[in-house]
Amino acid sequence: MNPTAFIGAALLVIIGAVATAFFTGVFEDGGGAGGEEDKGRAVSPSDAAGSTSGECRGASCQGKSANDYGCAGDAKVLAHAEKGVYLELKYSPECAAAWGKITQGRVGDVVRIDRGVGKSAQAVITSGYDNHTTMIPAEGDFALEACAEPNDTDGTADWDRFCVKATAADVTGR
Repeated sequence: MNPTAFIGAALLVIIGAVATAFFTGVFEDGGGAGGEEDKGRAVSPSDAAGSTSGECRGASCQGKSANDYGCAGDAKVLAHAEKGVYLELKYSPECAAAWGKITQGRVGDVVRIDRGVGKSAQAVITSGYDNHTTMIPAEGDFALEACAEPNDTDGTADWDRFCVKATAADVTGR
């Protein structure tokens, strides 16, 4: 193979790998917006990476990724809102755990989830447009709050911090 053809082929391979990595990072999390009719909907298969059965439950899920531990497969959106970004409070019945997710944001925006009693998690969008927190336990009689906070370090945020709440009654329907 002549050197020019070899360099050309190597460049094509590198460009293909970079493009694949870029588009996988941009589109892997899905996200999407929805209205009130989405409350309690199951998570789409693209959100449900990992196994379909939870590898942790309740307190053992604290600080773990829903996708990595198989908890995203049966996830339900217990509460959501859209106010400049889309915020979801997600819950896995099988894992008895919850997490917050922010989509349509920008680098530096934050999502937090809190149960009180020292059980909370947060995540910052570091690239792309969305991120989710690690899980916190949500078993028994729980009350959860997920919040979205804008990155306003440059004074250009066009939305303010907002929160959604859910309780065990949102799961049981009582």
